[in-house]
Amino acid sequence: MAEPGRNVDMLGRGLPPVAERRRLTHEERLGDALFTGLRLVDGIDLEQVRQRYGVDVMARYGEALVPFLEGGWLVLQAGRLRLTRRGMLLANEVMGTFV
Repeated sequence: MAEPGRNVDMLGRGLPPVAERRRLTHEERLGDALFTGLRLVDGIDLEQVRQRYGVDVMARYGEALVPFLEGGWLVLQAGRLRLTRRGMLLANEVMGTFV
């Protein structure tokens, strides 16, 4: 835990008090992007993920996503992967695929 005096000093200099900082790996950034994207109504733009992270989501995770697609939890449409209304209720199950 950071010392209170250090936090006050940081705030006084207009800086946020930070207890710890680390750089995310490429895989962690990809996972965060997929988790965040699925939480959006529009879902994940698969081409954007491919361009930004060099990963074809369906090639890497497609087999694991089939039950969610067939079960009506996910929809693949117009280059986007998104949760259905039903899938939103079970989002953590779907997102576990990307861990």
